[in-house]
Amino acid sequence: MKNKNFDIVIHCLGGSHGLDTHSKLENVKNVWLLNAAIPIYLNEILLKKMKKKKFGRIVHISTAASKNLKGRAPYICSKSYLNTYIKKKSLDLCKFNIFLNGVLPGAIEAHKNNLKLFLKKKSNRKKFVNRTLRVNKVGTINSLIPIIEFMVSKKNDYMVGELIKIDGGEK
Repeated sequence: MKNKNFDIVIHCLGGSHGLDTHSKLENVKNVWLLNAAIPIYLNEILLKKMKKKKFGRIVHISTAASKNLKGRAPYICSKSYLNTYIKKKSLDLCKFNIFLNGVLPGAIEAHKNNLKLFLKKKSNRKKFVNRTLRVNKVGTINSLIPIIEFMVSKKNDYMVGELIKIDGGEK
C-alpha cells in the first residue's frame, strides 16, 4: 500500500460477530476493531498521500441501527463510534479537499449477509417487509450505489461529514 495512490476509498467493513452483550471485553474489542478501529487506521495511512494531492473522497458504510437502535448493542456502539469519527475528522480534512462521509443502510440484502439468508424463506420475507419496511421491499446494494457514486465524485464539492440514512422508511 505504500506505493499506491488512492483518490477514492469506500469502507464496507463490519459485523456483529453474533455478540449481543458487552459481558466479555475481548469479544467487544473485536467487534469495535472490525467496525471502527481498522477502517480508521486504514484512513490514517491513506490520508497522507491524499493530503499531498489535495484531493480525496472517503465513504464509510455504517448502519441505520446507529440511529434506530435496532440490533446488537456492541455492533451499534462500534458503528456509532465510527459515525462520530466521520463527523469530527471530516472537519479537518475538508481544507485539503478531502471529503469524508458515511452511508447508513437499513435492511439491505447483500451477498451472504444474515438478512439475505433469513429472507430466503418466502414467509420470512413477507412478514419482515410488512412489519419493518414502509416501501414494501428490501433494499439491495443498488439502493446505495447512486448516493455513494455522488459522494466519491468530483461533483461532490460541498458535502462534508454527512451520514446519509438509506433504510426504506424502516418502522
